[in-house]
Amino acid sequence: MGETWVSRLHDTSALVSNRGIALNAQIVRAFVQSVKQEGSIPLVVFFPVGNELTNPSSTNSLGKQVLERAGIDYIDPTPCLLKVNPANLYRPDLHYTAEGNAAVAKCVYEAVKDALAQLPSGSSPFAR
Repeated sequence: MGETWVSRLHDTSALVSNRGIALNAQIVRAFVQSVKQEGSIPLVVFFPVGNELTNPSSTNSLGKQVLERAGIDYIDPTPCLLKVNPANLYRPDLHYTAEGNAAVAKCVYEAVKDALAQLPSGSSPFAR
């Protein structure tokens, strides 16, 4: 089972309500619980964009707020992405370039490897 939840929203202070963050946190928690019930391993990845990446300590990312409110562990590839020259990070359509995707893959690979190491011997990480 593969799902992707993408948000291009950033904290707009007055426009982002506490209630909206709480609702989205419930949705993400329900998704993670559903994945676990299927017998799969949920891996949630936060994909930083724009100011979330160029100045991560000064942003109040809506995506991170939701994940933290939900109490969900997530993979943050920011440290890997910061190793990429910013001029080589995004395509014109704002998706990561091949170099950016390779940086994300490097961070995610370690998390996948760690998650698979936690499986009981002989079990499969894939939903049946």
